[in-house]
Amino acid sequence: VKILDFGISKVLGTRSHLTSAQQLMGTPWYMAPEQAEGRATEADARTDVFSMGAILYKALTGREPFEGESIPQVLYKVVHVHPSPIVSLRPEISAAVGAVVERALAKSPEDRQQSMSQLAHELTDALISGGSGAHNPLRAVQARSYEPTVELPCSLLTDPRRGNDS
Repeated sequence: VKILDFGISKVLGTRSHLTSAQQLMGTPWYMAPEQAEGRATEADARTDVFSMGAILYKALTGREPFEGESIPQVLYKVVHVHPSPIVSLRPEISAAVGAVVERALAKSPEDRQQSMSQLAHELTDALISGGSGAHNPLRAVQARSYEPTVELPCSLLTDPRRGNDS
């Protein structure tokens, strides 16, 4: 499975000032607290870890980690409220897997995994060692053989409007 979303990263990679600290950019249910509070200059790899944690939470539980009747309610919860523990919603999911995803949703960037690679390794380890045989099809996989990779089509590395210098 590959998840791609280059909309915001393309804007962040430009030299133009299309956004400012007063503007929110992103999907509220998947924004990290630093984004929800408008602290755009603090966005880094740990911001993406938070968003991936929200995606994993939804994939595992079938619901958003932060729900509300309005976007301001959702943003408030992103910043101030911890989501329900995954194992309380889906007891068949191992506590180890739940703990990895919940760490990715930590309010403080320092408390999250520091990179997607670290998140992938922790999640793989939790899947291999943290679940029972009946609920863990990856138990037999060797953790040391897993190495996350990023593949980008060459067309994404160049901007046809600017030639090959982007």
